[in-house]
Amino acid sequence: PSLLAANGAKERAIEVFSFSKGYNMSGYRVGFAVGNKEMIANLKKYHTHTQAGMYGALQDACTVALNDCDEVLREQANIFKQLRNLIEEKLKAAKIPHDPIKGGIFLWLPCPPGFSSDAFVEYLLAQYSILVAPGHPFGSEGEGYVRVSFAIDESQLL
Repeated sequence: PSLLAANGAKERAIEVFSFSKGYNMSGYRVGFAVGNKEMIANLKKYHTHTQAGMYGALQDACTVALNDCDEVLREQANIFKQLRNLIEEKLKAAKIPHDPIKGGIFLWLPCPPGFSSDAFVEYLLAQYSILVAPGHPFGSEGEGYVRVSFAIDESQLL
């Protein structure tokens, strides 16, 4: 649900939207913000001084994505749901503790006792050729966890 759907939120908040994951535009750093006019004006002023303009063809691609790609997104969501279910089945079968995935394309796994995030990343890569991200770059609460992406081909999970 949108934050802006709450009573009075449009006067107090902004919502930021990114095309990165949902529209498969990772790396392009494209998105937009909606909500409180004064906050948007300040954000626009900041970006005017710190960001370069976005390439026109990328703007056109975003417009097409927003207007014409709903069915593609539904198909993609179904694929991610199937991958999520497969990953959770494998984790349960291996008795690996985890919180159920409620949405998104990432799973956070606690590191085993005695492992830091970095040490567990190195272990998984060296022993099993599994590449995950350490949790600490995502904030201080991330240490002791690794982030697993299931935005991969199903054959890699089997």
